[in-house]
Amino acid sequence: MFRLLHRGYRTTSALAEWSRRRVTAGGWAAFALACLVVGGGSSLEQSIGSRVGLMLAALGAIAVASLPFFRGRFSAIRSLPRCVSVGEPVRYPVHVQNHSRHRLAGLELIELPADTRLGLAEFKARMKPTRRTGHFRVSRSRPLGRAARFANVPLPTLAPGESATATVEMTPLRRGVLRLDGLLLSRTDPFGLLRSVIRLPLQDRVVVLPRRHPVPAIRMPGTPHPQTLGAALATRPGDSDEFLGLRDYRPGDPLRRIHWRAWARTGQPITREYQEEQFTRHALVLDTFSDPDNSEAFEEAVSIAASFAAQERPDGSLLDLMFVGDRSYRVASDRGPGGGGPLLEILAGVELTLEGPVDTLFQKVLEHLGELSGIVCVLIEWDAPRKEFVRRIVRDRIPIRVFLVLGPGEKDPDLGTDPELAPAVTLLHCGRVREELGRIGAVTGGASA
Repeated sequence: MFRLLHRGYRTTSALAEWSRRRVTAGGWAAFALACLVVGGGSSLEQSIGSRVGLMLAALGAIAVASLPFFRGRFSAIRSLPRCVSVGEPVRYPVHVQNHSRHRLAGLELIELPADTRLGLAEFKARMKPTRRTGHFRVSRSRPLGRAARFANVPLPTLAPGESATATVEMTPLRRGVLRLDGLLLSRTDPFGLLRSVIRLPLQDRVVVLPRRHPVPAIRMPGTPHPQTLGAALATRPGDSDEFLGLRDYRPGDPLRRIHWRAWARTGQPITREYQEEQFTRHALVLDTFSDPDNSEAFEEAVSIAASFAAQERPDGSLLDLMFVGDRSYRVASDRGPGGGGPLLEILAGVELTLEGPVDTLFQKVLEHLGELSGIVCVLIEWDAPRKEFVRRIVRDRIPIRVFLVLGPGEKDPDLGTDPELAPAVTLLHCGRVREELGRIGAVTGGASA
């Protein structure tokens, strides 16, 4: 059964993609007119419509017969940006050169994305009954449609050896790594019904970052803690204390802190003196545990997390992204402008975790609780384990703000039954997230402020 479903899925998607690239708007119009004529069922001898149908069939046959006659040798260079964002159109240049001996006109440039169709094992793994509905359905944690929309670009007439630069407009439709397998140079038949193509192998990749919304500033009344910045600041493992100056050597000082040049200059042992640095560190906790039918809420949750990760933090605070994928992750942002860039690239590849307890995520947060000045938590469900986690944070008097994303048609939970947690929780609804975030003031620790 799964093999038949998978074969049908791959066949229909391949036919849809082939027709999109090979059939022009005029070709679709001719095909629709032919279907109307055939559906009329009139006599061949008496019907004008039947003659029109025969003429359309003849045009189609000539168009198909002319496809193999398009020949040429080309080279191309594509200049892609490193990162783009979902839903934001971007333009980039493609340089094409004609290496054939003929002058070619009427050319069009078509991008060729990599095949993103699911294999049998992945297709079967996603065809599982969901906990919410009990029905079989394919998981939409990674959508099955196109990853990006490209505009076909006409090229000027190219003489032998001549080159031209085309500007391609791309609109990414989903986050992740967008891979491009090549380019198609196409030319229509004399009647403008079908395209004949020449494929140019040209592999590239671009990271598509999650969609982002304007979000309020994070201002939690947390206390700075002594920290070891680690990978957030250092280029190699080691301490990250702040350098104060030089002083005379004291018994017990570590040898690695000796300033050898100063010792050689003064004749007395001199050491470097450091001060343990203190700063504010917040955790951005992303809930990845849910069912495939909650994928729309999950995508909104990723967008919210990306919005906070991309936010500039003028106070120099750090932001730790915590989530669970194939393992538990804790990734610290860099300090200063643009410090959230690495977090956005990580969020571009986050997927739903379909198996395992959500406590795995919360245990990761609790392990580092002593280093945190506040927590921003983005949840996609509101059940007993999640409530207990928030309650634990509130009782430890650590500022926390919870954004609970509700899927389409999902009822709001009754927060009034738990007044201890209600001040910390903000409800957001799919389809209205951007508007609801715009009405929120600065993010503070609602339950413990």
